[in-house]
Amino acid sequence: MSTAYHPQSDGQTERTNRTLEQYLRFYVSHAGTDWDSLLTPAEFAYNNASSASSGMSPFHLVYGRNLNAIPSGLPLAKGQTPATVSAPAAQEFTEKLDRLVATARDRLHSAQLHQAAQANKGRAEIVFKVGEKVLLSAEHYSDDVLRAATPKFDDRFLGPFTIKRVVSSGACELDLPARFSIHPVMNVSQLKKFVDNPTEFASRAPPRPSPVIVAGKEEYVVDEVLDHRKRYKKLEYLVRWRGFPESENSWEPEANLGNNASLKAYKRLKRGEM
Repeated sequence: MSTAYHPQSDGQTERTNRTLEQYLRFYVSHAGTDWDSLLTPAEFAYNNASSASSGMSPFHLVYGRNLNAIPSGLPLAKGQTPATVSAPAAQEFTEKLDRLVATARDRLHSAQLHQAAQANKGRAEIVFKVGEKVLLSAEHYSDDVLRAATPKFDDRFLGPFTIKRVVSSGACELDLPARFSIHPVMNVSQLKKFVDNPTEFASRAPPRPSPVIVAGKEEYVVDEVLDHRKRYKKLEYLVRWRGFPESENSWEPEANLGNNASLKAYKRLKRGEM
């Protein structure tokens, strides 16, 4: 079974398709109307070519030799099979096929181990558990899944989502909202662990105070008015907000401050300068 956006799970088919597409690309006409007539020679060429994994061609494994080097046929009597024929040549041919298939099986196994080792070189094994929160890569999703009108400017990861079921070591089922019209089973390569408020960022991004609700609106407490300026013929005040770092001081028009005690104290201090 495969999961979304993980073609590696069927790598042999993907590689075969790539080879055949390359062949047709070279020989098909510019109009592209004769590709179907090239499928038969393409099939013959592929089956008669040696595989890098097994070291033999598919024809060699099935018939014992490549078809461009067929000697005179073996004289099997009508109704006989290689298992019942008494001809020594037929028995030798069958045994040769068995040896070829066994050799190919060993070579394919070695090739699979080599390919897996190469693929896993830069891959860290991550184990996910049921109930754990993860982030989903947004690389392959757009439209109704992403929030922004332009996906390029949206988050690179979606979530967090809770793992509903661990299907295997390579796939997990997520508990997705109803608005996500996508399959919930994801390959682990599309997931990463969600870290809630990591401690290494605590000193750089301290928690902000919660707003005060006044007349149904969110407001923050003014700690001190630091300066004033005239902009577009209107006074603005530099405000330090209580609980916020100095980097978030902001210029605010007087209308945003209302009947604030810090503003009154600043006006008394700067009387005659404003």
